[in-house]
Amino acid sequence: MIKPSDPRLLVHAVAGGLCLLLVLTGWWIGLRPAANVQANAAQLQRDIESAEARLREKNAELEKLRQQATQAEHALRARPLGLRSPSSLNTQIGRYSQLAEQCGLDLSTTRVGDLAVAGDHHYFPFTLGGSGPMPGVLHLLGELHRHHPDTAIHLIDMTRNPDSGLARFEIKLVWLVSEASPSTASANTGTE
Repeated sequence: MIKPSDPRLLVHAVAGGLCLLLVLTGWWIGLRPAANVQANAAQLQRDIESAEARLREKNAELEKLRQQATQAEHALRARPLGLRSPSSLNTQIGRYSQLAEQCGLDLSTTRVGDLAVAGDHHYFPFTLGGSGPMPGVLHLLGELHRHHPDTAIHLIDMTRNPDSGLARFEIKLVWLVSEASPSTASANTGTE
């Protein structure tokens, strides 16, 4: 048996301590970084899975938008605009005048510019000016939007008289027409 005062005990204790130190150092240098790499790899895997889930969501949104665009395109093709001939210019002036009257507005100006072409589109620029109650002007704009798909509102200039509550307005419109024949290309009508 080894006595506590035996010098071999001290040598064994130092050797055991060195072995323990060597094991801890090996763990610190070799195994701990490997464990960190494994933890980092697990976090990266979670990040990849999260990114893939977001990508799937975005792809689903994109597909939904593509379907909506396709539906809108089919709806547009199913309901063509049906542009009128430039020769129906006077009829169109009458439609605008009648609509303004139905909205309670007094038209004092109706100007029509020359037939113009922008790309594949032929159009007449219109200016409607007058006065009336502000709700009537707003109603006119809504009716133009709803019932005149061949008409685009280009500019609205409107002021309201605070004393009378009436609005003075000038609305610049663009009326799209079918392709013009040479005889109607120079049509111009206007009243002041």
